[in-house]
Amino acid sequence: MVADAILLADDDENHALLAGKLMKACGILNPFVTVPDGDQVIAYLEGEGIYANRERYPLPLLLLLDLKMPRMGGMEVLEWLSRSQPKPAFSTVVLTSYADLKTVKEAYRLGARSFLVKPIEAKEFLPVAAELKGIRFGGAPNSGTANTGTARA
Repeated sequence: MVADAILLADDDENHALLAGKLMKACGILNPFVTVPDGDQVIAYLEGEGIYANRERYPLPLLLLLDLKMPRMGGMEVLEWLSRSQPKPAFSTVVLTSYADLKTVKEAYRLGARSFLVKPIEAKEFLPVAAELKGIRFGGAPNSGTANTGTARA
């Protein structure tokens, strides 16, 4: 069973591999499950197709969500999550190389817990991973509910 998994949605395999390596380097030891697009995020979260086995693909502790992906982008995933009932018990962090104030505000309005801009060079990613280590996961954003977990160190 994959306990306390982090679901990483990014269409760039190199970014996904780098994120996993750098998270471990920063002491975040949670297992990673990677999907390449928003359609796969929703399939994973709904337990459809290959993701039906919840022993192998449990609901994540955290969703790291890129905005620019093929088929369905991160904003559409955030919109889908905002309409979901009941509200997801995991936190969503937008991790993208694209950011402007309007996009950031919209991501927060749709329920993102944090919005982090991916650095272009690998060495610049370490502070981003370290920042993720400090985020407490669980509970709805701004809900006043208790958080249920943190990234394992």
